[in-house]
Amino acid sequence: DLALFMSATINLELFCKETGFRKDEIYFINEDSNIPLENRKVVFLKTEYVESANSEAVLPDKIISQIEAILKIRSSQRGIILLTSYSQMDYILEKISPELRPRLFPLQRGQDKTEAISIHKTIANSVLISPGLESGLNLPDDDSRFQVIVKAPYYPTVDDLRMKKIYNSEVDHRRYYLKSAFRLLQMAGRSIRHVEDHAMTYVLDSKAERMIYHQRNDLPKWFIEACEGIPK
Repeated sequence: DLALFMSATINLELFCKETGFRKDEIYFINEDSNIPLENRKVVFLKTEYVESANSEAVLPDKIISQIEAILKIRSSQRGIILLTSYSQMDYILEKISPELRPRLFPLQRGQDKTEAISIHKTIANSVLISPGLESGLNLPDDDSRFQVIVKAPYYPTVDDLRMKKIYNSEVDHRRYYLKSAFRLLQMAGRSIRHVEDHAMTYVLDSKAERMIYHQRNDLPKWFIEACEGIPK
């Protein structure tokens, strides 16, 4: 008679819409994070993107500079760069400075993720880069001490018919925007896997800051408290 759902990315309203449960059928327990705040900071660097005619965001030169600066600051650590498209990965691999390029470990379409991660763990300052790393990835401790979220992770609505339906289901697109914000939370958890773990998260796209700000009342308090650069 009782089912227990557990996740760091559950919102009561969204959960009911996704499952079909009524709110009076749910008892919602919202617990704080047991990971110290200083161990899971999320820094928003607020870089503006330019949208091209085909709606594909163009990575500005400043993004490359920011990634290079982070790699230099974290020169001896493993990390991950999280993307939303393979075109972003190709652009970064092409534009990044030659001395930093060897650190980047790209995962291509169809590549065995388990094998790639095993190799990553053997290289002292390897940095995984791919749009396929936002979930199902466990990089505790020195496997990743920093992560870079390059683009605001709005779900695609052109090729994804389910997301297009969700986007069009409400006049204010509330459910779509909240699901996209929780996608960012999912990304931010790849490198912080237990109570004694720690990693820094850098979010580059200014739209990500606005995404979190506008959804801040519906996102977990523990996450909002960890965000630097979001007006409270």
